[in-house]
Amino acid sequence: MLPRSFALTDERRAVAVRYGLDPELTFEGFTAHYWGSRKAWFDWDQVWIRWCNRETQRPVRDRSDKPASAAQRLLQQRIAEAGGAR
Repeated sequence: MLPRSFALTDERRAVAVRYGLDPELTFEGFTAHYWGSRKAWFDWDQVWIRWCNRETQRPVRDRSDKPASAAQRLLQQRIAEAGGAR
């Protein structure tokens, strides 16, 4: 099981950024998945790297007909605050 002490460190953040991912949202998905799982891995940093790699390979689904999740709303809010909303 993923230790509760597993945190989004600068090194883990850099891995997500290297893959072009939002570190906080990616970490949120990772921890939600593995804290809810009984899987025990020897090297959680390698699991994190693999997770980030797979996130870049997942097909983007059109979910325009679905209500936005809390994570999506947070990302949209951050983009708007950063002046990126167009």
